[in-house]
Amino acid sequence: MKVRIDFSIITADGEAIGNVEGVLDCVVLPMVGDTLCFMSAPNGADIPPGHEFGGHLKVTDRVISPNLEGGGVTIMLGDMVAESKMQAMALANYFERDYGLFANIYD
Repeated sequence: MKVRIDFSIITADGEAIGNVEGVLDCVVLPMVGDTLCFMSAPNGADIPPGHEFGGHLKVTDRVISPNLEGGGVTIMLGDMVAESKMQAMALANYFERDYGLFANIYD
């Protein structure tokens, strides 16, 4: 099942680095309270080190857009918290390169 996702990447000291968005293929429709695991990408790449919660992000909200084919559900996830800006950038690259998502890096 294709779902749109959206989450922010921040540093442990609260600096907003950017947000990640795009479409993922999930085996079930994630519900609020579920957790998505990003420890290992579909291509086998492991998540870069230097993040909290072991690459697990909780679904915090769900928006259903009727009559849209292939992605009518958007889920918002909790923040991905990195230890430093450099590690946050490595995480953004991981999500783009290994999940095919888009990382919008803030200026």
